[in-house]
Amino acid sequence: MTRRDQHPILLRAVLGIAVFLSFALLAIAGTWPLAPHLSTHVTDHFGDGALHMWNTWWVDQALVHGQSPFFTDAIFYPNGVSLVTQNFAWFHILPSLLLQPFTNDIAAFNIAVLLNLALCGVIAFWVILQLCGDPRAALLGGAIYMLWPYRMARLDLPNTLATYWIPLFLIFLLFSVQRRQWRYALLAGICFALVGYARWQFLIPAMILGVILFLFSMATQPREERRRALTIVVGAGLVALLLLAPAAGLLLGEDVSHDDLERDGEELLMSADLLAFATPAQLHTLVSDYTAPLYDRYYFDREALRRRPAYIGLLPLILAVLGVFYQRRRTLPWVIMALVMLLLALGPAWRVNGHIYEGVPTLYGLLSPGGILTLMRNPERFVMFIALPIAVLSAWGWSGLLENYVNNKAAAWLLTAIAIALVFAEFYAPQTVLRDRGKPSLYGELAAEEGEFALLNLPFDNLKARSYMGDQLLHGRAIVQGNLSRVPASADRFVDDNAFLSTLDVTGEMAPQFSDIGRQLSDLSAVGVRYLLLHKDKVGADRIAHWGRALAMRPWYEDERLVAYRTAPQAGRDFEAPDGLGDGPAPVSISLSAECIHPDHPLVASIAWGTAGPVPQDLDVLLTLVGEDGVIATRNQFQLAEGWPSGSWPANTLAWGHYQLVPPPGLAAGTYQLLATLLESAGGAPRGEAWSLGDVEVQEPICNLAAELDGEPANVLYGDELRLAAYTAEQAGDRLKLHLFWRAERFIDREYTVFVHVFDPKTDVPIAQDDGRPRDGAYLMQQWWPGEVVDDRVTVDLAGVHAGEYGVAIGVYDPSTGERLPIVRADGELEVKDGRYVLSQRVIAR
Repeated sequence: MTRRDQHPILLRAVLGIAVFLSFALLAIAGTWPLAPHLSTHVTDHFGDGALHMWNTWWVDQALVHGQSPFFTDAIFYPNGVSLVTQNFAWFHILPSLLLQPFTNDIAAFNIAVLLNLALCGVIAFWVILQLCGDPRAALLGGAIYMLWPYRMARLDLPNTLATYWIPLFLIFLLFSVQRRQWRYALLAGICFALVGYARWQFLIPAMILGVILFLFSMATQPREERRRALTIVVGAGLVALLLLAPAAGLLLGEDVSHDDLERDGEELLMSADLLAFATPAQLHTLVSDYTAPLYDRYYFDREALRRRPAYIGLLPLILAVLGVFYQRRRTLPWVIMALVMLLLALGPAWRVNGHIYEGVPTLYGLLSPGGILTLMRNPERFVMFIALPIAVLSAWGWSGLLENYVNNKAAAWLLTAIAIALVFAEFYAPQTVLRDRGKPSLYGELAAEEGEFALLNLPFDNLKARSYMGDQLLHGRAIVQGNLSRVPASADRFVDDNAFLSTLDVTGEMAPQFSDIGRQLSDLSAVGVRYLLLHKDKVGADRIAHWGRALAMRPWYEDERLVAYRTAPQAGRDFEAPDGLGDGPAPVSISLSAECIHPDHPLVASIAWGTAGPVPQDLDVLLTLVGEDGVIATRNQFQLAEGWPSGSWPANTLAWGHYQLVPPPGLAAGTYQLLATLLESAGGAPRGEAWSLGDVEVQEPICNLAAELDGEPANVLYGDELRLAAYTAEQAGDRLKLHLFWRAERFIDREYTVFVHVFDPKTDVPIAQDDGRPRDGAYLMQQWWPGEVVDDRVTVDLAGVHAGEYGVAIGVYDPSTGERLPIVRADGELEVKDGRYVLSQRVIAR
């Protein structure tokens, strides 16, 4: 090869590097402020960033230990789970693993994000260059494809960055038909298979785009050449099938049905609003004050972070129209592709300006009965695939403008740079949500601790499990929970078979009804779960004490983020009794539901028992209420822990007893002492002396328990179980805001509904109201401890209320029967009229 022949190769290499660097810089700008936090933060929205970091970590662990990456017991411990249907972003995982020896795992993850994003631009540039032959137009088209708003809104899903295989598949498919050479068929088949390995769902839009391009390109070929072109394309399909066969074999080997691969109810929810295609992203830098309310209206039924942009862009759309004008017939398949993807993104019903029109036929609805489209799980994902046809059409339009109106090359390049800057300004919305992956010191201790063991993270929540999986990269220990793209039903078998865990899974709370807390912890310890990790930021500040009380022991570890408890507690280390444990159970924690009660109202004493050694026999506890004169007012005998006789208690265990004592009617007012005595269950012989659980005041008027609460005292009892202790009320415009302080008088056995009525005092007829469970049911009443105060905030909408003065009343009813609980007023009198407590607050409507 002569020196002259080498220059084009060298020049192409230099130009290729320059193009890559240009798109790399554009990727850094488009993801800002990720670059300054490259080694400490990850892009994260719904925890998908943590989930994909976990994918990379697990593949690395599997390769290091010679395991299959398609099964793990690192999550859903101890049974483990198949990962065949997991959403592995292989083209992100592989570069991340290659980069990790040179940096930390976070930086490797983020560099792979930037690398894949730059490749989207580079490959789109090359493909568009093959179509229009103008590098300036190809540069602009590549920028449009790379910066596509839907893609940039989901940087925490690395699969969305690996869509560069689709442009390659389409160009090689086009070459297979036009040039009728087997090498292009081979490349088309390989690229189509790689689309599937990037994310198997992407095969659906890739196939639709490919069919459209194939049909139009075949129509332009000479009739005598069509048979050969068809044969070559069939060959491409066979190559793709051959390469996809291993993945298909894995999937077919799983017990996975079509229903398992769908997500019920997502199609209508996740359909694109038609107006969203003309609306910049809700977080757009320049116009977010205007677009955010629009997205709130378009997607009123979605959480904020799921309101993803479908914006096409004004400049790209104008250029696309010009592209059609300049190229006409060449652009027709690309126009059809864009329209088909847009129509499919609209889903099974038209959503326009937030209104859903289900009776109007849609393309998605016409094609979905075959079952293929529903595998996309949400139609809005088709928005991603509008990017390529729009980028191609825009490039043709830009090329036509430059060719017809700009003769100076330097000016053409300058105008191209300005056009890219304008596209960047149109699309840029800093949706890069950064999560700090700081390492708590506890995780270092867990990683260094000897032996194999697992962790149970609390609260027990499937969505929060994504962050637990992210933490797993720091401590390396197996966890009981997990969150995957598609969770096989068998994954939850261990939880479903464990009463303690299944209750946590349903309620999200430590259930006070578990008297045998020591036995439940022991069952976890027996299968290798060594610690409970309580995440303060996810539980809520007011719930930390609740969990600690339910576990009845001291934390092994605590910092500003985490509290850790052992599942194999030991007396003297994790808990202790005031007077020593001796050879039998002794109280570790004592609480009374009230220090002041009304006659004939229940008093609940809760005692956590602890043991140092095994308990040799069954014991009961005798509770006695004694007056100041030494006369016994009432007494009752209870099993220490319901459903778990103490004779079977092992050493170093904990058990809760909840004992309800009802004073006799007409009990004289005064101060009484509550005494407890251990008795042998068989003969009733006492074990040791009685000890005091505390003093209890009995008084005829209802006890005032609102003194320590920041609000107006109400002190109203609903039934014999729920008390409105205090409240605050504030009218702000057409909103009435109430802060209610509820107190459980005993264990509540059902979920009641609270109503707030704003009513006409002349007729008692409500003119505005709110019905709901406290805290919207997030903290079930059946989880409340006797004596616990739970605050709740209620807002009543007063819009449309006629001018006047109105009253406010609060009541409680059983939603299964509609029956209201009767009220006992602060003076002790029973109010049976309508079960409503009328506040002193008045509402003034103007």
